[in-house]
Amino acid sequence: MRLTEKIALARSKLCQAAHEYVQALDATHASLEVHVAKLETAAIEYTILRQEQFAEENK
Repeated sequence: MRLTEKIALARSKLCQAAHEYVQALDATHASLEVHVAKLETAAIEYTILRQEQFAEENK
């Protein structure tokens, strides 16, 4: 295999690895967004319940 062919193959491997890396980052970001939404929902529910408890205690 000539050097230019080896370079082309190496470049192709590099591009593929970079593409896979970006896909992994995108998947991680999407997964984190789901977890953040769950945290926000749980925090809102907790806050509402604590406000209800506070209102009950101060009647």
